[in-house]
Amino acid sequence: MALDATQKEKLGALLAQEHVAYLVTMGEKWPTANMQAFAETPEFDLLFIMAGNADKYQNLLKRP
Repeated sequence: MALDATQKEKLGALLAQEHVAYLVTMGEKWPTANMQAFAETPEFDLLFIMAGNADKYQNLLKRP
């Protein structure tokens, strides 16, 4: 979905004021949610930094 200039401006303002997001992944038996710090690219891709052995990371690899 392409964003118009107004949408990009609003999304940029929202991301600038927030420092964490909820990251929900599907575990082996049930979903898990974590508050996670993030950064964003100019294209509004969200970047989450986590350890390779973290459950949430493993969940994302197994069930993207």
